[in-house]
Amino acid sequence: MNIQENRQYFFINNEGIVDVDVWINSDEDKNRMNFYNAFLTEKEAFQMLSFLKTIVSLSKKEQILDNSDYFFINDQGLIEQDSCISSDEDNNRFSFYNVFPTFKDAELVLKK
Repeated sequence: MNIQENRQYFFINNEGIVDVDVWINSDEDKNRMNFYNAFLTEKEAFQMLSFLKTIVSLSKKEQILDNSDYFFINDQGLIEQDSCISSDEDNNRFSFYNVFPTFKDAELVLKK
């Protein structure tokens, strides 16, 4: 799929919400495309979100405690580290609706 420069596209953000951006051929745009997280229509993004929610609901989730570090795969397919402080962002990321898994150990992310 090719997205023309300055065209709006949709993606699933780190909190599992369909979001919109404009294609400027940035590294962020390319990473989302390479991670299969760039959609021409909002409908396509919601279809993928529904599919991912089903997969996540069927998988075993790790419990991550407050004030502990964790790793996650972001909306561009890159590994990020964060600390759990029970913020709204953390709660969204850990909720049933989370589509990008979280891990206690970076090695587990790399194995996935």
